[in-house]
Amino acid sequence: MQHESQVGFDLLAQHQFERLTAGLLTSDELVAVENSGSEYHTADISPARALEITESFILNSDATDLLPSLVQHHAFNKKVINEARERTQELLAQNDELATQLD
Repeated sequence: MQHESQVGFDLLAQHQFERLTAGLLTSDELVAVENSGSEYHTADISPARALEITESFILNSDATDLLPSLVQHHAFNKKVINEARERTQELLAQNDELATQLD
């Protein structure tokens, strides 16, 4: 129960963070981040704009205070997704083996 409570808290932190940082990036910047996946270093942004975003974010202490929970939330989600992917691969291999046996 404690684990589930923490997951709920981390998800709440994600939603709070999104509300607190709304408007920090332009619509085009948000789309670019979404399209880049985890390849944020490929974002096409000027150093001046990056500094502007960073300064705005630093001044938003309510948002920065949520970062530890966000990291935990995303790390947990990644673990769950990876485990589901591994299990899916195992099931596909079993399915292929059974199909071979039936041939």
